[in-house]
Amino acid sequence: MPKQVAVLGLGRFGSTMAQALYRAGHDVLALDKDSARVREVTGDVTYPVEGDANDERFLREVGILDYDVAVVAIGSDIQSSLLVTVLLNSLRDEEHQRRVRRQGPQAEGEERRPFIIARAQDSLHASALSRLGADKVVQIESEAGEELVHLVAMPYRLREFVDNYMSVAPDFSITKLRVPSKLVDCTLREVRLGRARDKYGLVVIAIRRDKEIVLNPDEDETLREGDVIIVGGRAELLERLLESGEEVAVETRQ
Repeated sequence: MPKQVAVLGLGRFGSTMAQALYRAGHDVLALDKDSARVREVTGDVTYPVEGDANDERFLREVGILDYDVAVVAIGSDIQSSLLVTVLLNSLRDEEHQRRVRRQGPQAEGEERRPFIIARAQDSLHASALSRLGADKVVQIESEAGEELVHLVAMPYRLREFVDNYMSVAPDFSITKLRVPSKLVDCTLREVRLGRARDKYGLVVIAIRRDKEIVLNPDEDETLREGDVIIVGGRAELLERLLESGEEVAVETRQ
């Protein structure tokens, strides 16, 4: 399903991601205070906008709270990336509290928009971004911006479980997926991921369990809390698994 995505910062990483998202069919606001960078993406995004993402009033004016995802793609200016992350988190929290006051406690569990993805320069920067409200922090080279397009397109409730998505061929992809709590203590056979011909038509290549790697796990291997499964298969089948979200829950428990 197409998303409304705001990309804040149009360096090599930001511009690559903005254009890739647009090609994938999403509505993309591409924002930078450098007019030359904005001109470079004109025609390749939905809304090319010149402006300062550090300005709270400006963020409100462009309707940042109407977007599903905001990508803080600011690279070299660490202070600016931290400030923008704080502003985004503050704005959405304020809006969420207003919604709760209007609609009552039932609104507490609703999605807080936008989902914030932030790019970090190093582990220290990443830790700071997480503490300041980023939902997903990536340390990634600018040339790999297109790899995050799949993360943006995922259902809201699933993004927190996905560590990485990688296309290794036009029709084959691999993802690392942290095991959701609903699947803990279940076998691969029970969740229909035991064989390539099972429900999702995917193969669990390995399970990362603390410092241990279980290669080519047996169908009766039990998933544990904290496990990370490395799953491979045709791209459309992997997308089907990712899009299913909580529906991946074990049918034998229903």
